[in-house]
Amino acid sequence: MSLEKWSEDVALQYLQTVVVVDDGLLLGSEEVIRGAEEALEPVDALSVDVADDRDDPEIPAGDDPGNGGLDGDPLKGEVLLRGFAEYGLVCGVLAPSTQDELQEIKEGKFRRLFARADVMVLDWSLSGDEGRTTRALVQDLIGQPENQLGRLRLICIYTNNQDLEGIQEELVSDLKEMGVSHAVPDSAEAGWVIAARDFRIAILGKIGVSRPPHFANAVVGEGQLPARIVREFAHAAHGLMPGLALNSLAILRDNAPLLLQRFSDALDPAFVSHELLTGQGKRFAVQLIAREIQAILEAVDAGSVLSLDNIRSWVKGRLESSSHGDPQVKVGSVRKYDKSDVVNVFDRDDFAVQHLRDLQPIEGAMIGGKAKLASLSSLFVTEFDAVESDERLGRLSCLNRDLHSGYEGAKLPTLQLGTILASPASSSSSSENGEFGGCEFEYWLCLQALCDSERIHEPRGFPLIPLREMQPGADFDFLVMDHRSVRRALSGTVRPYQMKVVTFPPSVGEDVVRSTKTDEDYMFNDLDGFDWYWVAELRPEHALRVSHQMASLISRIGLDESEWLRLSGNNKK
Repeated sequence: MSLEKWSEDVALQYLQTVVVVDDGLLLGSEEVIRGAEEALEPVDALSVDVADDRDDPEIPAGDDPGNGGLDGDPLKGEVLLRGFAEYGLVCGVLAPSTQDELQEIKEGKFRRLFARADVMVLDWSLSGDEGRTTRALVQDLIGQPENQLGRLRLICIYTNNQDLEGIQEELVSDLKEMGVSHAVPDSAEAGWVIAARDFRIAILGKIGVSRPPHFANAVVGEGQLPARIVREFAHAAHGLMPGLALNSLAILRDNAPLLLQRFSDALDPAFVSHELLTGQGKRFAVQLIAREIQAILEAVDAGSVLSLDNIRSWVKGRLESSSHGDPQVKVGSVRKYDKSDVVNVFDRDDFAVQHLRDLQPIEGAMIGGKAKLASLSSLFVTEFDAVESDERLGRLSCLNRDLHSGYEGAKLPTLQLGTILASPASSSSSSENGEFGGCEFEYWLCLQALCDSERIHEPRGFPLIPLREMQPGADFDFLVMDHRSVRRALSGTVRPYQMKVVTFPPSVGEDVVRSTKTDEDYMFNDLDGFDWYWVAELRPEHALRVSHQMASLISRIGLDESEWLRLSGNNKK
């Protein structure tokens, strides 16, 4: 199975809801009255097997997208609804036939419905307004209220308009005014789309309208639209790791009854008792949910979507479509390889990493069987992009949350085990810290045990250890993007005497030390009035590793012994 087909299968497993807004939509008897095709028999939802393999529906004979009239044909609702039903998608339709009904849409009467839809299909010109209503709807869908996370969605503009490129330009102009980061393909072959982090806009043409040839790949009949929408949504989350995330979300949704059974109301008395006695029931309950979600994903082997076949397909597709030059691996020196040789290695039925080690480079020595390989990313992308990819995965593996993760939410960070802080550097340490923005900073890691970070009713001391910034090539413990969006490789290897205890008061009305938000920064203010910037929060196991190292140093036993014996034995350190 190709990676594209696999991505579409994952998208189809995740997708559930589609909402169509089109004032030319014909349903039921309207189609008969207005000379449309005979209405189809209602679909029995129980007879539809969404797991069946199916080919994309074909455009019926005579629906040649390039030979119709200028006005196009009305959208045949029954064909559209049946097509979505065959794909297991629930489709809701709004066909405003009066100005009052259109006004209800403009005023946001259906905003909650639109916000929950996975896919929105919008006619461009509603009541002949040349896109004004649709542009406002798109802006409303994309613009999220403050502190509210976005929703992965596909917005499909499905229109009789002849100039699809003009529609794309108008929407791009709106996004620029909104300050929304986006990308547009540089060729018509990629389609008339706009892509961003959490949404994709696909501009498709209805059949029956004369258009220039370069719009041909964007013209879709009603019968083809469901398949095209699944394909476009798959592009919005294309790739191995996005596919894993999307597949995991679909698995959790399908296993919601199991999760509800595990967390039944029979647990309520015990939970209330725990909350009343400790005052920290919410954190405990959320941890239980998180562990149960992990157990579900592991039980159904959610990671199986990252099969070797899919990885091979990804590698071949990436190498064959890349234009960044010869693949390379850096092991001491850079080894460059012929692209076709690398593809052939991944084509082997008995593929193993050793085959890459044995691959003959264009010039220079082979990698060798025992050479330490930190990364193969530069085989697939440029060296710059490879480093960026490795660092992003590294940050993801060691950080629970940081300023750049997007997990803002309603709760501000608290000071606890694993919190990384930044403070203005003292003059004595200026030579050890990097400089950015005309100001120097020191970095610190909080080692306060979780049980001592809560139920605080008066100022309390928090043990902080300094984190040394390491230069490229030197050993480090974790990687962060600090509060000025600068990459920092930090090491927590310090001595106990370098630790200092800083006193922080609890936040007003709370029993924890919670940060405050100033502009784009999260700040803690200690008892002496000094400011500390919140940078990130380590995953618990990484914080515990540093804590264990510090505890081991503190527990060392010093002996008064012969210098000859000390230096000749195992206690040199």
